[in-house]
This record gives sequence, structure tokens and C-alpha cells, in this order.
Amino acid sequence: MLVKDWMSTEIIWVDESASIQEALKLMKSHGIRHLPVRNEEGKLTGWITDSDLRGVLIASMLEEINVKDVMIVNPISINPSDHLEDAARIMVEQKIGGLPVIEKDHLVGVITVIDVLKAFLAMFGALEKTVRIDFTLPESIRTDLSKLASIVEAAGGRIKSVCKFYGNQYSIHLEEGNTSKITEVLKKQGVIVEQ
Repeated sequence: MLVKDWMSTEIIWVDESASIQEALKLMKSHGIRHLPVRNEEGKLTGWITDSDLRGVLIASMLEEINVKDVMIVNPISINPSDHLEDAARIMVEQKIGGLPVIEKDHLVGVITVIDVLKAFLAMFGALEKTVRIDFTLPESIRTDLSKLASIVEAAGGRIKSVCKFYGNQYSIHLEEGNTSKITEVLKKQGVIVEQ
């Protein structure tokens, strides 16, 4: 999955000359927490978050402070053709909630933690109605996951996704159906099903 497939391309900008209150109002009206900042020529010059703005809200009531005074200059960014996991990793490592998406020195989108969560839920099959089974696989099946698929299909299940967590822990999302039959068949094959 690539950043370009999950980023928002409807970009809401704020001018660097905007007041702190104007920027907060803009975020509130659009239900967002990050804004790219542009200069008079329309060029990206920074990035601002709601926490940046709230941190100076009281000060902005006492003195004239605008977005340019508190924006992040040269923000961390990502390319639309980068993998979504790279965006997620950057956000986790940097403890940030969003990234501007830059291509050939132009802002083409914004990717946020919410976008990444939606993508990962889609990857897990969890955005649609599914049934989840968590389990530990024996080595005989772990070395060949096609065996797992065959076992589940033979029991009448249709796998939507398979996820590996830590160690030998796995999870499958299935189309809704008779999971008790599938669970029993898995147990007979040495699979330890978590209840």
C-alpha cells in the first residue's frame, strides 16, 4: 500500500499571516488537526498542528502572533510513492499525527494517523463485517500457510486476511459464518485457538 492511495488530496491551507484564532477556527470547521502553511505566492513554507496553536493561544490574545511565528519550518514530509508503513513508522518515531506529502517540491496531499489506521483496518479486513479468530500455529502449518487456508476452506470458511503478530501468534478475519466448526477443525490440526 502506498501513501498516494490513502492520503487526502483535498488540501486545506492556512496563510502564514493568519492569526492563531483564524487557524484554529479553520481546523475546527474542517475537523482536522494539521494545516500546511503557505506564503503569499502559494508556496508551502511550513506546517502547523492544533497543539502548536493551542500552546500559544493565550499569548496570542496578549500580543500579535501569527501562524508564521509558531509554524514548523521544513516539516518532515513523505513522497506519495512511499509505502504506507514508512509513513506510519515516521509518525510513531517522531510522535507526530500527520505528514505533508510532497512530490517534486509541491504539496500534493496530507497523510494522518487516521488515514493510516483506516488503511491498516482495511488490510486486516476489519472495515467490513468479519469474524476474527486468534491462534498459535504449530510449526507444521506455520512453515506453509497454504495449509492453514486449506484447513479453513475445507471447514467452510473464507479467509479475508491473515495477520502475524509476535512469535507464533496469528489472527484471521473470515467472512461471517460457522466459526465454531472452523475452530474445532483447527484444534484437531494442533492449532491452539484463543477463546
